[in-house]
Order: sequence, then C-alpha cells, then structure tokens
Amino acid sequence: MVSFDTKEAIRVDGRRGLRVKEALPILWRVKDAEIRGSGQIRNISDSGMMFEAPIDSSLNNNTIFTFETSNGHSDYLPQAGRLVWSRKPNLNGHRCQLGVEFIESAQETLAHLREKIKIRVERTRNIEKAKNISGVFLIAALVLLTGFAVMQQIAVEKSYEQSTHMLLSTSASQAGLYVEVSNDLKETKTILAQTQDMLAQAKEQNVALEGELAEAHQSLSDLRDELSLAHQSIQTLNNENTKLSEEVADLNERLRPFEGEIASIQDGKSSSQIVRKRLRAIKLGIRSLKHKARLAMIAAQKENDKILLASGNQGYLVRGSQPVRSNFTATGPEKKVKIDVTIFGQP
Repeated sequence: MVSFDTKEAIRVDGRRGLRVKEALPILWRVKDAEIRGSGQIRNISDSGMMFEAPIDSSLNNNTIFTFETSNGHSDYLPQAGRLVWSRKPNLNGHRCQLGVEFIESAQETLAHLREKIKIRVERTRNIEKAKNISGVFLIAALVLLTGFAVMQQIAVEKSYEQSTHMLLSTSASQAGLYVEVSNDLKETKTILAQTQDMLAQAKEQNVALEGELAEAHQSLSDLRDELSLAHQSIQTLNNENTKLSEEVADLNERLRPFEGEIASIQDGKSSSQIVRKRLRAIKLGIRSLKHKARLAMIAAQKENDKILLASGNQGYLVRGSQPVRSNFTATGPEKKVKIDVTIFGQP
C-alpha cells in the first residue's frame, strides 16, 4: 500500500537522489546482534530511506541493519543499510524514526527502485497536473459561483427592498384599518353603553308601569266596589219609589169617596186641606227621591269616568303599537228611577 502527499511526495534536498513517500511494512534486524523487530517505511530514495520502529534502546550511528518485507519478497528494497540518524517524534512514545543509507545494494534492485521512484514521480506530477487543472476548473467554478452568488444577492436585496416596501404599505394599511376598527369599536361600545342605559331605564319604567298597573287594578277593583254600592243605592231608590207609588195609590183610593159631590163647603175645605197636606208630603218625598237619584247618577257617572280613565287612552289601551278597546263594562243593568205621580187618574 502506497500513500503520499502530492506537495511533499517528491523531495529534492542535499541527498543524491529524489525521495518519495512510502508506506511499506518491513522486518529489520541489527546485524551481528539479537535486536530485531518490525517497522514501516515512511519515505525512500535510491540512496536510502527513513522508517519507524518501536525501539527502546538507543542505537549508535553506523549501525548496520538488514531488511526484508513482511510478505517475504520485494524486488526494489535493498537488503542492508547503515544508520545515519535517529530521533523520537514523541518524547513519551516508544516509536523511533531512523534514517539509513543503503549499502551493498545489487544493481538490479537499484534499477527496480529507480524505476519505481520514476513511476512514482511521474504519477505524482500527473496528479499535480490534474490538481492544477482541477484547481483552474475549481477557480472558474468558484468565480461563476461567486458571480451567481452576487447576482442572487442582488436579487435577494431587490426582493428584500420590495418586501420591505410591501411590508411598510401593509403596515400602513393595517394601521389605518386598526384606527378605523378602533373607532368603530369605540362607537359600538358607546352605542352599547347607551343601549344598556336605555334598557336599564326601560326595565325601571317597566317595573314602574307594573306597579302602576297593579295600582290601577286595585283602583279598578275599588271603583267596581263603589259602582256596586251605587247600584245598590239605585236599587234602594227604586224601592223608595215603589213605596211612594204605593202611597200615591193609597191616597187615590182614599180620595175616591170625595170624587162625587161634596155635601157642604166645610167638608170640602176639610177634605181639601187633608189632600193638600198629603200632596205636600208626597211632593216633598218625590223631591227628596229625585235629589237622591240625581246624586246617585252623578256619582255613578263619575265612577264610570274614573274607570274609563284608568282603563287607558280615553278608554283605549295600546298593545303592539295598536289601540285596543278596553273590555271593561259596568256591571249590572242600566237602571233609571221612574216615579209614578198619577193622582186622580191624571199625571
């Protein structure tokens, strides 16, 4: 497996050849010693390489290493190398980086190594060219995207301005509508308050009218009682009229003997005086009866007028904006006082 960075895949420094990155696992051993282990090549050239290995003990420069790959064969890795330098990247770690110089390398192995390095270099350069071309395309695409972004930004700003203008217009309209609705609401509240006041007044008037109606019903009941008393008074007058009529009839019966000739002047005078007294008494009774009847009629008429006035508008009530005639009528039949004053068969 090979992995390398294109910027540092090829390094040209003070060494004799090009150095490329490598990631090949290897097995190493210190020559003429029992120190051995495994490691991994980090970079390689035709003159040497650098590998990492977990080495605890410090090694002297010029120490000779022998190498072989983990899979047991490699046609481009030299078999031996001399330690030139060593370092530990992490002071607390156990891995160590070692730089070795190839020695006693076979020409065939070096040829394979140089060929591999050449291929790597060409591949790296091709990759670099591809990266450059890709970079150009990316730059062009970036420029286009930047232009597109700028155009989009301009369009967005225009849209934002239009939206802001529309929002301001809408806000102004909403403010006007809010003021109008607020005014309408205030007027509605005022009308509602007035309506509630009128309703309260109507309720109070209704309560007052109900009280007045109850009083009117009570007054009507009292008037009916008084009218009944007036009818009783008329009945009493009629009874008195009947009695007077009976007295007149009795007087006529008593006067029948005097309808003939009177025997003497003295008898005529006596009879005349008796009749006059009786007539005078009857006239007084009739006058008294007529006076009582007139007073009873006047009282009945007043009571009837009171009833009509209590019943409504000149005897009418208003229901549903329409006049309704009162159903009240005076109880009892209409009665008149008639006085029979017939004397001697003549009225």
